[in-house]
Amino acid sequence: MNALNLQQENLINSVLKLADALKSEFSNNNTTMNILGYKIIKRGNKYCTRIRINGKQKFLSADTTKELTTKIKLSAKLKTNCDNQKRFCEWWHEYLDLYKVGQVKQSTLNSYHSVYKCHLSKLSNLNLQNISIYHCNDIVKSISGTRQKQKVFDTLKECLQKATDLELIKKNPCKLLPRPKHTKTRINALTHEQQKLFIETMQNDKCCDYFMFLLLTGVRRGEALAVTRADIDFENMKIKINKTLSAGEIGTTKTPCSTRVIPIFNQLLDKVLFKYKDLQPEQRLFPFTNNIIDKHFYAICRKCELAELSLHSFRHTFASICFEIGIPALQIKEWLGHKDILTTQQIYIHLMDTTSKKYLDIANNFDFIATQSATQNGLKA
Repeated sequence: MNALNLQQENLINSVLKLADALKSEFSNNNTTMNILGYKIIKRGNKYCTRIRINGKQKFLSADTTKELTTKIKLSAKLKTNCDNQKRFCEWWHEYLDLYKVGQVKQSTLNSYHSVYKCHLSKLSNLNLQNISIYHCNDIVKSISGTRQKQKVFDTLKECLQKATDLELIKKNPCKLLPRPKHTKTRINALTHEQQKLFIETMQNDKCCDYFMFLLLTGVRRGEALAVTRADIDFENMKIKINKTLSAGEIGTTKTPCSTRVIPIFNQLLDKVLFKYKDLQPEQRLFPFTNNIIDKHFYAICRKCELAELSLHSFRHTFASICFEIGIPALQIKEWLGHKDILTTQQIYIHLMDTTSKKYLDIANNFDFIATQSATQNGLKA
């Protein structure tokens, strides 16, 4: 009897050792893993786990471990903070941390903070579950500018949609509202008369070199403010555009295509750049803030009685003049730093009065009928 018990005990020990070996092999094959203390199993192309929230078991799955980690973090917080107790201000900061920080430029992140401070903070103490279509509509209606109205609406809708996707709320109330309409104001190029008037009026203004630089390069306002002496190559007559000034900080250009090299035209050298040859390499040519630039620009516009102008009009003017003197649109696109030539052609190039007259003269001196007859004869032959 003792021998039988010993034999059974040995058999049990063998089975246990085999089970441990299989478990070790199972783990080594990365079929299971741990994330934030939760056991993760890979089923097909999905990473899965189970988490208990307020006494109820919840199944979570995602395509990547990073996405699953995000879901686990949010679900884990619900253990001590029930869904309908999470306030909007708490979710807003979590939303930025999960979806914006490290994903967007700092200037873009600053604009999110501004939107919250000026508009969305009205929802800060409301529980997510209690935010209704009426709260969202009141915020949108309180904004006067149509562009800002649309921006705030889009931001709030995306924020609440992420909360819906993560099951923090059942429905996104913004989905029941129509998106505010915004018609973009068309920016025009300065006519030759307007250019002459603006240049004459801005003489002796401390920002006049900056305005002339914009007019003779077509760069964006922030790109011009970020240009340093080291970016200017007087020997090869070129300027590197590789950064921009936004919200008082130097950052990357708007898009990868915006990083470019532009030529120094003789007029730009003679009227502006020769003054800055002796600067130190790290010194900015135009050490102004955006507020100072706006103040001086609109003061000049009032003197000129050109209220319809914007600072971006200089960029449109540069593109239109280049086209007027016969520079191909493809080259203008490269100088402006556009990704798509259609943006250059459809938005930035405007037909100046002199351009229309030039093409009208060409058409008037062209024999359309004779050309048509010659073409038809050629086809018949």
